Amino acid sequence: MMKHDTAMGVCDADKCSACGVCINICPKGCISYLKKETGTKVAVINKNSCVNCHLCKKVCPQLDTVEGLESFVCYAAWSFDDTIRTNSASGGIATELYRFFSDKGYKLAGVSMTPMHTAEFSLSDSFESMPAYRNSKYVYSDAGNIYYEVGKNLVNQRGVLFIGLPCQVAALKKYLFVKKISLELLFTVDIVCHGTTPEQFLGEHIEHIEKKKKKKAIHVEFRDPEEKTSSFTFSLKDAEHTFYKRRVKANDVYQIGYHAGITYRDNCYSCQFATRKRQGDITLADFSYVGSYEFCSYSNENVSCVLINSKKGESLFSELCSTDRIFYEKRPIEEEVTTEKQLNYPTRVPREREKFLKEIKSNNGFEKAMKYAARKIMIVNTVKNITHIEKIKQIMSEKLPPNVKNGIKKVLKR
Repeated sequence: MMKHDTAMGVCDADKCSACGVCINICPKGCISYLKKETGTKVAVINKNSCVNCHLCKKVCPQLDTVEGLESFVCYAAWSFDDTIRTNSASGGIATELYRFFSDKGYKLAGVSMTPMHTAEFSLSDSFESMPAYRNSKYVYSDAGNIYYEVGKNLVNQRGVLFIGLPCQVAALKKYLFVKKISLELLFTVDIVCHGTTPEQFLGEHIEHIEKKKKKKAIHVEFRDPEEKTSSFTFSLKDAEHTFYKRRVKANDVYQIGYHAGITYRDNCYSCQFATRKRQGDITLADFSYVGSYEFCSYSNENVSCVLINSKKGESLFSELCSTDRIFYEKRPIEEEVTTEKQLNYPTRVPREREKFLKEIKSNNGFEKAMKYAARKIMIVNTVKNITHIEKIKQIMSEKLPPNVKNGIKKVLKR
């Protein structure tokens, strides 16, 4: 990390998403990350070695408005492969896209967890590595040199499938534009994003649990398939078994911080990409409100929402459908764009965040900061658990048809 007195920002520190594109393009290697008091790291330039080429400014997706694509078709979809579907965050369409493009000889760019419990991009040649890319990672992901690697492959006429957050897809497209590299062999997918939590907080949380359980975690799941990914169960596993697992309402402070939007990076609350104008050829998300506008015969569990944003996306998704590997059904686009908040505005700053940041800035650590900030949430969760409200809701969710469930949701949102 660079010292404050030699650093100057690439963009406004509160807007920086640490997408890493400026680091990829800097010819002098003089850009690195500086951590703020809030735990958020931002890209800064070493003034002593900067040659004022301004390439970092040209590629930064926060400094220029990045033109998005309006979604024009919406599908509900899932993989026919039960292993893929049950082990994926929603319906396994991202994994099926990886398989489809692997068969076409493309390079595959995605995010996996490291042994240090950080999330990082990598580029793969093989579909066999896809289990590592599969499922949600509710933490900031480091791009490393992914933009450079994608560009190099495209120059060498090797196609690339890139799946990432909207800010990362925007950064990649800006990098390729500045480097004058054709996007013809690039296919992009953006994931609907609520926000990302700094990796420091995940590391502290895992270390706290390890000390308490006297175990060493070698694997972390944010939506453990063993408990159904739709249950959003956070779990830690050692070499032998799962030694810690908590659902959203079970008072795991990392879960509360993420799902309540308390612990996100500073930029997430003013994200310019939380809009209906999308960055990828295709957008993927959970389809929580499928059936809310027109009847459907299936539940919303393990169902992917697929938004088509470009002619390239339309053509290639049509090819995927013809492989007979997925179920797909065209749905009213309003079922997604009017109900998914992140397609309309960024996550609002919750009232608990101010308390959380006050404790973090006082060096009280993640666990204490979250327990202090989310005390009321934890009390409510405890009451719900004692009265079995969540269990009753789960049973009702499994028994009620989708149109009835979504009708109830609409009433409760009023």
